[in-house]
Amino acid sequence: MIEIASVSAGADHDAARASLFSILDATPLCTIATCDAAAMPAAATAFYVVDHEDVVIYVLTGPDTVHGRNIRSSGRAALSVFSSTQEWTDAKRGVQLSAAAGLTKADDVERVLELYLKSYPGLGKWVQSAGDIDKKLESRFFSFAVDRCKIFDEPNFGTEVWIEVEFARP
Repeated sequence: MIEIASVSAGADHDAARASLFSILDATPLCTIATCDAAAMPAAATAFYVVDHEDVVIYVLTGPDTVHGRNIRSSGRAALSVFSSTQEWTDAKRGVQLSAAAGLTKADDVERVLELYLKSYPGLGKWVQSAGDIDKKLESRFFSFAVDRCKIFDEPNFGTEVWIEVEFARP
């Protein structure tokens, strides 16, 4: 299990981890932000799954999309996760993540596919095995190993309180 290296004042490690996964588990979509070599920004929305043990987010997307190319060339991305149904007057919840990013290792694809099929059973209509991903979807799994995040969880930490977390990655 990846440990938390530091957390900002106002939260302990366990509360920060619980809040992070509560938000990630409640929201199926993320926004991925990338930049190309000329610093031209791009954003994309994608479904994702998360590995709680290693704090890695996995996205199934085309490797030749703008964000796919940017991730492969830079090895970094930022992600944002929040419910778009929140009202202005609601207590807000969301998370901003910074991650080392790239194509998922071949040895991990079957495990990630299992996570995806559990979260999105409808995918099984097109994909039954890892080999189907490229043949039928022309997509790949991308991994986002989260190294930092900012958690905005007003019900748990208070109004306008951001909790900053850094993970101890080897």
